[in-house]
Amino acid sequence: MKKTLIPILFLCSFVLSAQETLTKDIIAFNTIEKNEKTILFSKQTTSNSINYVLSAENKTSKDVNKCKWVSLLTKKELESFAVTLEKIKQGETIETNFVTLKAKNNRVYIHFNNTKCTSEHKTHYFQKSCKRELSFIVQQSQIVELTKALTKDIEQDILVNH
Repeated sequence: MKKTLIPILFLCSFVLSAQETLTKDIIAFNTIEKNEKTILFSKQTTSNSINYVLSAENKTSKDVNKCKWVSLLTKKELESFAVTLEKIKQGETIETNFVTLKAKNNRVYIHFNNTKCTSEHKTHYFQKSCKRELSFIVQQSQIVELTKALTKDIEQDILVNH
């Protein structure tokens, strides 16, 4: 019994370490709006899959509570977001199943659907938890940096996988 137990333990520890998740930051930036947010795009790699993570958090002020958002994106969704963000024209609104982009005054208003605040704080006394969805504004200079970083990372994945 002891002779079989030790190899089984080694095998289990090897399998568990093989499932390790590696996270790499792609780009982080601060939005320029009344309630500034810090946006971070990162890539999570496991032995089976690659997922992209969008995390954001806003600054606390006397008018606004601090909120945090975390959303998983597929490679296809991230690629679609980068291409759409790069090609949107002033006055145009583009809606997809996971994001809405609206270009106005050399800025793009971005609203991610189906994202909820994960801070578990109350909006006011005697009310339910915050359910605010993630939305933020990026300027033209930020769009160039953002799309460049995202497409570079996506292209690296294509080169590695082929």
